[in-house]
Amino acid sequence: MEASIPRKTPLARGETLRMPAERGATVLVLDGRVALRTVPEWLAEHVLAPRLILCAGETQPVSVAGWLEIEALGDAQIVIVAPHSPLRAALRRCWVLIRDGVAGRRRRLALRLRRG
Repeated sequence: MEASIPRKTPLARGETLRMPAERGATVLVLDGRVALRTVPEWLAEHVLAPRLILCAGETQPVSVAGWLEIEALGDAQIVIVAPHSPLRAALRRCWVLIRDGVAGRRRRLALRLRRG
């Protein structure tokens, strides 16, 4: 299967984009702020459709396949990254490096405190 290159989608202030997304996809905000309403889910006989505010540089994984609603709170630019794209793999590697870097610093600090 050929990997598709994610497209940047510009959104003007107040514009709403409704689109289908696969489970495992990631919403990446390149610029601006957006309100993301995810796929409604049932919890204890109640329908939940959380509204998340994402700023530039933030990501949100899609946990359930379905329709997303993305509203621009100002001029914004987003990318929907497919579940098996090279960009998603790069984002995951960056996150692992950041996570392991923080954990590594904590271990080194703990060792220093024990010695000192």
